[in-house]
Amino acid sequence: MRNTSLVAYNKIKESGLLSRLRFQVYECMYHHGPLTAGEMWDRFFKPGKQRSSVASRFSELEVLGLFTVIDEVPCKYTGNLSNLYDVTDKIPADKQTLPNKKSNRQIILELRERIRELETEVNQLRSQLSYN
Repeated sequence: MRNTSLVAYNKIKESGLLSRLRFQVYECMYHHGPLTAGEMWDRFFKPGKQRSSVASRFSELEVLGLFTVIDEVPCKYTGNLSNLYDVTDKIPADKQTLPNKKSNRQIILELRERIRELETEVNQLRSQLSYN
């Protein structure tokens, strides 16, 4: 039996606690679940969204407590075991529940800085080796 709540669904819908795509994925699961990420993407989001953008929302909604894994089933596409998800009756506290995501620009800048640090370390090690 599904552990869902119309009250939770309506509160989430009215409050705007979820981003647009998270809510679309949540709403789809609420009305059509339980589903795997691949099934949902194939039936409801293809070709408009990439599979990875839909699948990523599953883990985010699980962290928020809105999705739960209820079983493992063979994936229709790969044959590998895949998590079967369903909605819960929980309501997220606020929009800050998920850790802030870094923008691609932030990630690139951090990686460039880390590369500079590693290049400096490599150069220091090379100079130490050349003295020995």
